[in-house]
Amino acid sequence: MGDQKYEVVLKAAETGSFKETARELGYTQAGISYLVSSLEREFGVPLFVREYGGVRLTADGQALLPWMQDVRNAERRLPP
Repeated sequence: MGDQKYEVVLKAAETGSFKETARELGYTQAGISYLVSSLEREFGVPLFVREYGGVRLTADGQALLPWMQDVRNAERRLPP
């Protein structure tokens, strides 16, 4: 499930929108919000600033983004 959460964060950072992330990844907007909130609890820091009309990464989110990209890429290289 970690990979799903990272994929969601990476897509939300790219799109700037939980709604667009949900549409592109086939989730509900509530599901995206839940996955992001769950990951924020795991890390103990907010990853996004939620604003009217979209989201943007916090400083902590920006700092963790390269690590999440590395983890996601490493998991993709694992054999099925």
